[in-house]
Amino acid sequence: MKPKIITVLGPTAIGKSDLAVEIALYFKSELGLRSEIISADSRQIYKCLDLGTGKITIDEMKGVRHHMLDIINPDESYSVYQYTEDTNRVIKELLSQNIIPIICGGTGQYIDGVLFDTKGAGVKQDQKLRDELEKETLKNLIAISRDFLKEMPPVYKVTGLNQDHLVGNNALRSAILAAIMIT
Repeated sequence: MKPKIITVLGPTAIGKSDLAVEIALYFKSELGLRSEIISADSRQIYKCLDLGTGKITIDEMKGVRHHMLDIINPDESYSVYQYTEDTNRVIKELLSQNIIPIICGGTGQYIDGVLFDTKGAGVKQDQKLRDELEKETLKNLIAISRDFLKEMPPVYKVTGLNQDHLVGNNALRSAILAAIMIT
């Protein structure tokens, strides 16, 4: 049986971190249970990026231990696969010590990777393919995506992929094929 994990998730700046800390403090004071928080934020993993990321401060932590903050340098890449692997190790360690994990953040792919094992295959990025896709028009990328989806088993197909849902910037265009989330 998969262990129960508390998850606090939602959009930016709604107080997720404060709520997670309050839950942890409640467990400790009212129930006598230990808990620690695991950040699920794709920007807060970076060292030295405190401003602009809403990263919780030491004072705001109120003594509750946090994991998956400040783990890599800003010039390093870090994937959903890596996050899921690292977080699963933290969860395993916490559970072995009877500590309740509280996942807190707004990066949905990180949360899905941990809770639903949708971390991806862990393949290295293909820079040549990325460079080729970057040169494609949005219209061509949508056609390529549709062709790719036709070859997938029905359980993996993503619906509603059309130009109305997309903004034509390069970052998004290069991500269309690379970031189709399989749920």
